[in-house]
Amino acid sequence: MKSDRVVTSLSGPDSNLVDILDETRKHLVDFLKKVLSETYTQQELENFTVMTYQTPEFEKIRVEVCNMLLSSGNHSQDRHSAIHPSRVSALKEMIELLEHGQI
Repeated sequence: MKSDRVVTSLSGPDSNLVDILDETRKHLVDFLKKVLSETYTQQELENFTVMTYQTPEFEKIRVEVCNMLLSSGNHSQDRHSAIHPSRVSALKEMIELLEHGQI
């Protein structure tokens, strides 16, 4: 059953939940930066495409980035899939929002 409670304290039993969300956010930002610079490994890409985030906001970003990579048309295992230039600004915006805790 999904809980709709809001974490309002950074101490006590809820602090672990906040820490996990912060670490997940940092991991997502790190991978998105690798996508921008095309420095991710094939293993990182495979892990990213098959994982599922527990928060709807993070999962929406994961799916959108996967679609960006798939729509690039560059899927060989020897090369990275470059993000289409028209999508780079959207990816940068996602990174900025995540870094500032707005997502």
